[in-house]
Amino acid sequence: MASTAAESDLPSVDATKSSELMTVGHLSDDVVELKTHIAARVALLYRRGGSLANLAKKAELADDGIISKILQSPLPQCDRRALEMAFLIIKIVKERTMVADTDNCGKEHVSDVCIETCAATKPEEMQYENLQETVLDILTLSSIWGIESAVGSNLARLCYDILFKLSGARKNQHLNRYVNTFLDETYRLGGEETYWRLQLLHKALRNGTLGDKERAKLMRACLDIAKRKDNTIYVIDAVTNVISDIWSNHKCNLDDMSPECRNGLMAKLLVKGHELEQVVTMLVSAAANGTYNERKVAIAALTSAGATIQNDEVTEKVGKLLMAPTNGDSGILTIGAAIIRDHASAGKYIQQLYAYIAKSIDMEAKSLEEMVCQMKIDLSHLMSTDTPPTKTQTHIIRAKENYFLLRDIIQAITATLQRVTTFPSESLWNSELMVMVYLGTICEELVPYVMGVIKEITRFDTIPKQLLRFGFGTLENCKTTGKFFDHLGVVTCQLAGTAIEDWISKLKGYPEVELGSLTKLTLEIAQVMRAMVATLDRKLVQYLCTMHIAETLAWVAALSRKLPWSEELKLGCVTVANTQRRMVQVIQMSTRVSDRGSVKLEDVYYASGDTLLYLAGGFEMLCGTYVPPVKMVCMMLNMTWHPAISSLVFKGLTVLLRNNNIGMKMKIALITYCIRVRINTEWNVRVLEDYHEFLHTFYEKHIRHYELRRSNKDNILAMYTPKDGWKAKKRTRYRGRVDLAMNRHVATFVKEHIKNVLKEIKNTYMVTYQPIKLLNEDMSVPIAIRERHIHDCPESLAAVPWVGVSRLTSLLEEVQRRGPRDTKTWSHLLKRFEIIIESFGHKHLARALVSMSKNGHVPNDLVSKIRTQALAQLNQCDILSCCGMLYGMERLKICDSALLKLFSDQVMATIGTAKEPYPIVMLINTFANHGDRVTTCALLGELNKRLGEMSHQALAMVIISGTSNFGQAPEIKALLMPLILEATKRLTHMDLRSLTQLYSSISKTEFRIREHIMDGIADVLVQKADGITLHQAALVLSGAAKRRHLHSEMIGAITRAVERKTFDGKPQQMLFLLSALLRLNLHETALVAKITQELGKSDLRSSDLANLVYLAGKWKLQHVTPQWLFDQFERLLQRFPQGLSLREAAIIAYGFSIIGNTAQMERTLRIAEDIAEKAGEQCDRRAMAMITYASSRLKI
Repeated sequence: MASTAAESDLPSVDATKSSELMTVGHLSDDVVELKTHIAARVALLYRRGGSLANLAKKAELADDGIISKILQSPLPQCDRRALEMAFLIIKIVKERTMVADTDNCGKEHVSDVCIETCAATKPEEMQYENLQETVLDILTLSSIWGIESAVGSNLARLCYDILFKLSGARKNQHLNRYVNTFLDETYRLGGEETYWRLQLLHKALRNGTLGDKERAKLMRACLDIAKRKDNTIYVIDAVTNVISDIWSNHKCNLDDMSPECRNGLMAKLLVKGHELEQVVTMLVSAAANGTYNERKVAIAALTSAGATIQNDEVTEKVGKLLMAPTNGDSGILTIGAAIIRDHASAGKYIQQLYAYIAKSIDMEAKSLEEMVCQMKIDLSHLMSTDTPPTKTQTHIIRAKENYFLLRDIIQAITATLQRVTTFPSESLWNSELMVMVYLGTICEELVPYVMGVIKEITRFDTIPKQLLRFGFGTLENCKTTGKFFDHLGVVTCQLAGTAIEDWISKLKGYPEVELGSLTKLTLEIAQVMRAMVATLDRKLVQYLCTMHIAETLAWVAALSRKLPWSEELKLGCVTVANTQRRMVQVIQMSTRVSDRGSVKLEDVYYASGDTLLYLAGGFEMLCGTYVPPVKMVCMMLNMTWHPAISSLVFKGLTVLLRNNNIGMKMKIALITYCIRVRINTEWNVRVLEDYHEFLHTFYEKHIRHYELRRSNKDNILAMYTPKDGWKAKKRTRYRGRVDLAMNRHVATFVKEHIKNVLKEIKNTYMVTYQPIKLLNEDMSVPIAIRERHIHDCPESLAAVPWVGVSRLTSLLEEVQRRGPRDTKTWSHLLKRFEIIIESFGHKHLARALVSMSKNGHVPNDLVSKIRTQALAQLNQCDILSCCGMLYGMERLKICDSALLKLFSDQVMATIGTAKEPYPIVMLINTFANHGDRVTTCALLGELNKRLGEMSHQALAMVIISGTSNFGQAPEIKALLMPLILEATKRLTHMDLRSLTQLYSSISKTEFRIREHIMDGIADVLVQKADGITLHQAALVLSGAAKRRHLHSEMIGAITRAVERKTFDGKPQQMLFLLSALLRLNLHETALVAKITQELGKSDLRSSDLANLVYLAGKWKLQHVTPQWLFDQFERLLQRFPQGLSLREAAIIAYGFSIIGNTAQMERTLRIAEDIAEKAGEQCDRRAMAMITYASSRLKI
């Protein structure tokens, strides 16, 4: 039966095949045969149900051998890309079918593509117009196959997207046939499927592929959908678009639809001019008496089609609303503005609206002029006192209460101004704009709508300078800050920005006198902005007007490039530059203070990102007119960590260097930046191109001539010091030029730096614009485009409303870094993590584990789930994910030898893919601590290939891990030797912590060059000893004592540095240091006396007392008396009667036996023997030996 059905379609398929074989000569026979095979299979799906369709869905369209053979044949790039997409769909459908056939499919992960794969369907990437017919048919048929076999998945959405783009690019018989099948089944579907099918039907309707009968069917199907009350806004928009396009030939009853679909359809019919009388009447009724959503839709429709409405009922409704403002929706005021016919009626209507504003805020004014006078008085009161008069407070309260009414009135004024093209010249905009400024000041929520009116007014005339000066004068004279100062600053700055934008556009037509007045006004605006910044000062970051001040400064800088140069303009540029510099200082300073002294660059941008962008934009504009100070240039270069800011700064410097001669200090600053800069990983190709343009201009205009001079005549040099690193300086008379590495001078360095930037641009472009990889070389689906969906279960359903994997991972990182770190917040995040843990991929899981390990609050029942998910993701992990997972699980104490062995195999398999040494270094530390010698050797071998890429701290960390955990293992020693030799070259660059730990670790080894390495570290420690801590001093001196490394300068520097410090450490640390000093025979030093004095003030534990008694007995400490030790011992017994261990009691008895006090020896020995008797056979042999020795001394 199945074969018969399939054969019924074969004659037409064979005919198609023969025609294609004649026309397409460069496609292989395999491609044509595959298309024939797929067409026959897809033909069975058109029946929609039954056994034949089910059998067709389970069949395999193409195996890996056919796919590989086709893709290996020579094909045009666009055809190859389309075939890869088709084969991806086929493979995912096959995987889904295999999972569906298993018995436990409800618990398995269903194969799917991630939603980002839809980006690969862009026309510029797929080039649908250039595809050959056979390839186009294969892509179309595969997409149809994916839709029918993977309903409701991301794969189906991908296939719909392909078909939608194909329908707009090329005509295709298979697509047309498939779309026609929707006409009988669209109404049975729901949600996203309905939306996509309506979109395809709408495209076919506009292409003219649907006949009259199909249009009638389509209308009936759309009506069935429009009757539903559960349609999404996307379905409503799609169905109303279709009905409005076929309305002229196939009409329907509007009352049969749901209210949402009816209102949306009427709005579209009104725009297209259908059924105006019926539609306008219904929309006006809905606008006045409908529900909230119905009113909004109706008002928007009537407003957009105001020019086509000739209806007195609308005017009557607006008039009634003005008489009784509490009835109906004030949004209908906008409709009244839309039906205005001439200038006279527009002016009259605006006057009515302004009167309506006065009435809404309880302002008694008979005319617009009186209202403006009262508003100026109110603004003066608000700026001069914290407690304005009662009348002013009433206006503010009423404005807040009637916010929505005022918003609709302002929108109606904006709509009225949009309806007319010109106004009589006698119109005075100063009064109207003053009302807008006042409303924006007393109610900040109205500012966006106020600016709409201001921008419409600038179409007719420039903003009056009188109004600008009023706002500037009010702000400049204000000495107190507050919310009204902030609001007025926002409105005035936006007003100034709009005015400057208008001036720039009309600047060519201004006479010279007018240009002079603009120059004076530019200086005035800059001085007002400076005064505002000075008034706010440290509170600058707390106010919204800060961003608008920065924006206004940018506009002033832009205007300065258009005006003729003069002293006033120069003064204005200087004022702008100084104000910008002060703003950056305050922003960084305020962020640092709020973060308790530690500030990160992303925090600065998060707090004041828009402000910094405007400041960078103003800097770019300013560089075209004025040479800014060196300090300001350095400050802007320090902000190049953000790509958007970087681009603006580099563009500004390019203009500056191209048009001006710069001084020596500026050259030194720019060369220093070039030496120290590291290309930011967030810089995109555009930023890199701007940076290259800046470097090229700098080299050609200001550096290249240095290359032509003799080396001893260069007046710029690059000095290197251990403290500062490379730094550009001016050449002095008595000092020769110091070249960069390999005898390169500055010009050569800049030239090579330009080449490196060009290389980085090329690499970044290849990475950024590389198309999505659809298939691997072995014809498998890449992990990057997969997405796993779990069948509906309580956990997955509970995960829907809140936050997903990526957001939760970011939240964990931010909470760990910024806080709050309380248990309640962390438990909420971990509960969510537990619910969706099975959705975590290896990258997000690794990041989450690192954050959780730093916080530490992880319940025990979550540990097993973390372990399970980590093992489930193990085969997909790269080396960076392995590093993050093992680091997190190691700190959470859930990393055992079995887990480590499983991860070891994955690490060995991916070790060569590491992009940087960081994950290898961290993994060496983990595996070395667990004694895995084989994996550690492999990691060390890989690390030896990357010595030049390692940081100084990473190098020290690897050496410390290797020497501490494996001692004298010969294979480890051989692999560590190159690292140690490299470390000896970098000792001056290492921090104090790395140096002290490295010294301690090297002292425990048996390397032949151990003494030479310790000498090198000691020489560096002498220079850095002032910053050493108590613990670090103990590490170094203990290592020196162990190997008898008597480096007198190092020991003297460390002891002197420790003597000057206040001892705030634990007694255990002080005893550790004391033991090291005694072993170095430094008994009589002042440091020993100070340590013993501090120990006398400390609250000693039993272990601390035992060690002190031992040291006092063995080294004959003069600063500790036996009686004081015995008193401490008695006090300890009183506080903790059962707290003394056998070993501690034995050490104390042994110490007193060496001291020689018989009474004290007898007391401590008796206690030790009692503890040993209770312990029985579990006694420590060493402890018993010490007790025996003390007993023999007592008998003697």
